[in-house]
Amino acid sequence: MPLYHEGRILAVIGITGVPDQIRKYAYLAERITNLLIREQELNQYSRREADKKHFVLQSLIQNDTSNRDYLSNSLETFHIGLNRSYRLILIRINSRYNLTNLSLIEQKTQEMFALAGISLFTFFYPRDFVALINTETYQKQAFIFHTFANENASILQVAVGKSTPVFQVHHSYESALTAINTLTNASENFALFDDLTLQLILSSVTDDTRNHFLQKTISGLSTQDLDIIKVYFSEDMSLIRTCDKLYLHKNTLQYKLNRIHKITGLNPRKFQDAVLLYLAVLLRTNL
Repeated sequence: MPLYHEGRILAVIGITGVPDQIRKYAYLAERITNLLIREQELNQYSRREADKKHFVLQSLIQNDTSNRDYLSNSLETFHIGLNRSYRLILIRINSRYNLTNLSLIEQKTQEMFALAGISLFTFFYPRDFVALINTETYQKQAFIFHTFANENASILQVAVGKSTPVFQVHHSYESALTAINTLTNASENFALFDDLTLQLILSSVTDDTRNHFLQKTISGLSTQDLDIIKVYFSEDMSLIRTCDKLYLHKNTLQYKLNRIHKITGLNPRKFQDAVLLYLAVLLRTNL
């Protein structure tokens, strides 16, 4: 029995036996083979589409527009307007996550992208998903990314870059990297670049400068000292609220703050000294 595909003979199915008895099996084999061919075609199409998305996003992120006509045509294929502004979404899988289960988180991520109306996305090995979303659409769909980040807090972090023209997306990507690098606490898993303030300065500090600053400020403090100063700053330097939070007597807290002053040479009660201590604590947290 000949097997036709797109108007031409692709193969011939041969089964030995009495024709009237085995013909039904030949028809069944033909139908199964056609289904397998169709499945293979769909898989190839999906791979081609995925490769195309990857190439387009990689070119935009690397600011490689040498093949601008192809990029423009591809962007239009993915419904990306060339004269509109976009944000880059960066989703980074936790380094402790077992990558053998990558297909599961990939499915979740793709479902979330579909819900947000995102058509252009890809995966950068080993742990980053990136996607492009229209700025106006993001403003309407921001809750989707917050929800996704919260629901998968133990698995991943989500960062959103600043709004840029489509051919300047590399700037949005850089800002998304800056945003995700500020997520140093286990309780934080979402960052929007537009919301960053002091973190913009801290993220640009080199390791040598950071270490030198810490050495001059809080390197002599114990873990308990650092915990106290963190709570003290989180409570706006209020002795009463800090005592309540730490279950300490006011005199005990005063003693501990004096001890911090003696070790560091910086008085937590004075504004300028407190600023230096606060910056040191943030820099140490971002290690």
